[in-house]
Amino acid sequence: MSGSKKVLIVGFCLYVIIGIIRFLNVSAFASSWDIVDFALGIERFDMLDMQPHFPGYPFFILGGMLVHLFIKDLTLSLSVWNTIVSLSTIFPLWWMVRKRASVLYSTLAVLVVHTIPFVQLAFVAPMSEGMALSVVIWLIWSIDRLQAGKHVAHAFLPAIFFALLMGVRVSYLPLGIGLLWVWKWVYKNVGATMLFIHIGVSVSLQFIWVGGLIQSLGGLSSFWFVASQFVEGHFTEWGGSVVTHSLTWWERGYTFLWNNVAWIGFGVTNSLLLVLWVFVIVVALTKAIQLRTMNWMLVFMGGGYLLWAFFAQNIDKARHILPLVLILALGALLVLATQPRRMTAFLLTAVLFIQLPLSTIHMYNQSHQIPATYQLASYVEQLPNASMVYTWEEERTFDYLEIKTPYKKIKTYPLFLEDMSIESHQHVYVTDAVLNGFRQQGYDVEEHVRYVETFTSKALYHPVYHEITLYKWITRPHAE
Repeated sequence: MSGSKKVLIVGFCLYVIIGIIRFLNVSAFASSWDIVDFALGIERFDMLDMQPHFPGYPFFILGGMLVHLFIKDLTLSLSVWNTIVSLSTIFPLWWMVRKRASVLYSTLAVLVVHTIPFVQLAFVAPMSEGMALSVVIWLIWSIDRLQAGKHVAHAFLPAIFFALLMGVRVSYLPLGIGLLWVWKWVYKNVGATMLFIHIGVSVSLQFIWVGGLIQSLGGLSSFWFVASQFVEGHFTEWGGSVVTHSLTWWERGYTFLWNNVAWIGFGVTNSLLLVLWVFVIVVALTKAIQLRTMNWMLVFMGGGYLLWAFFAQNIDKARHILPLVLILALGALLVLATQPRRMTAFLLTAVLFIQLPLSTIHMYNQSHQIPATYQLASYVEQLPNASMVYTWEEERTFDYLEIKTPYKKIKTYPLFLEDMSIESHQHVYVTDAVLNGFRQQGYDVEEHVRYVETFTSKALYHPVYHEITLYKWITRPHAE
């Protein structure tokens, strides 16, 4: 048996193991507002009732619906769908690297991409990022394939994958910069007429999912209302973009580049893995400059998304940088593929055998450790009779878990006081998110509360609600 066949057999066995590990560690926790939105959308797709919220993520929800035919649990259906789609990306990754490098290097490159811990966590979670990242890989492959292609029919694959991507996660819109390379190829090889046809087809394909959403909402006016409300909320009240975040430019840059991209995205809080990835990227960048083999398509796709994620996305949610991690890793591996050496194979092997156990541990923890929101819900269920709990986004998980203890979402202090004056509950509790909102509105509420309990889970898996503190309201303040 030849050496190449042995490498393929070992590589395939490792890939099967990776797939089995994913299926054994799919997450079934509806631990956040977004996850509950997605899960409820499987039972009844209704954006007006936040099932899910705009823009609906129709292709992602459709996949969850298909799996739900065989799996009863709504959240688990989404995680399993993500896992199935993620495993399909072995093909585009292999095709991209194999045309540049040997069987050994191509096998290592595919396994390295598929064991990046932070990416693996997305592949087994019930969030749209899992499917979206898989479609991004297929999109990049379709554009890369076109560069060496000769048939104009190949040019329509990127348009199809981009339309699919927008129907999965519209916030990945900046990755559409890759279509510029497609249009350049079409104009150069076929002509201006076909270029205009291709642009028209690319735009028309988007109406497949947009048209479906308009119809589900009952018309264009309803669609426009929901869209405007979402955009206003995303960039003002709760989006956490640069417009609303209180961090300075320096603090935001540090959090984005160091904490989100480097420490979490590549290192997944492991120093050794981060050092190895820094070495891989530096070596690849040096080689790209020396050999003038920079992949400008990936540079501009990654650069465009970097600006979008920095200015317009929630800095507190590291998952928004996932496309950057994927593009940087893939770009580095494709550059190194141009002149693979023994040192390169050794380096990637080291990365692989550190990533595989790390990602396994993190996937297991994500799927087995009880989220803070679930811990809070369990505690609330045991509160004495005549209790009322005032929450913020935790309410969405309470809804999903059908908590029997009375609870209510509250936004402003005056409304809270008004509700307190109407209700006659003997025991009143509030979460720290509610109190923080009161403080931001200029109210001093410290003297009215007493600490009860704190619930914690790992911030890597639950970045916003990884620590929740419950307080008891000990006074009956008069309305102000």
